[in-house]
Amino acid sequence: MSVEMGAMLDALRGVRWPARRPVAAGLPGAHRSRQRGTSGEFTEYRLYRQGDDPRRLDWKLLARSNRAFVRLTDDRALEPTWIVADASASLAYPLQETDGRPTKWDLLRAVAIGLAAVAHAGADPVGLLVASGNGARLVPRTRRGTVREVSRALYETRCVGS
Repeated sequence: MSVEMGAMLDALRGVRWPARRPVAAGLPGAHRSRQRGTSGEFTEYRLYRQGDDPRRLDWKLLARSNRAFVRLTDDRALEPTWIVADASASLAYPLQETDGRPTKWDLLRAVAIGLAAVAHAGADPVGLLVASGNGARLVPRTRRGTVREVSRALYETRCVGS
């Protein structure tokens, strides 16, 4: 990994992006879940309001206080992140680095690795799909070294096509 890539990854440390909408529940993760009541992490009680799900009532608290309270939990889910990279010949422009400027592919590779690092730091599974080139494909995973695998696959890819 180059010095510039290491500096970019250091600059991205701490960056997070939350899901815009709650995601379908799966394994516990960093994003709000649509499925309610699956988390064991209690947040707070709220007075029962018409329309609340009766399954969320805390019946023991109702028996003690004679008032209906809803138990709120912090429900979280994982959101797999796919990095899709185009490795067609047009991304190899300029063909020669005569003035030291990076090619489009170099820039795409840096952005893709940065996005993978941010998603992986948020405990989300990260996968890679390269269109054209060698057609690299890595299924989303959270294990250590995932960003390094994405980086290796992108550095081994050569832009091809017409």
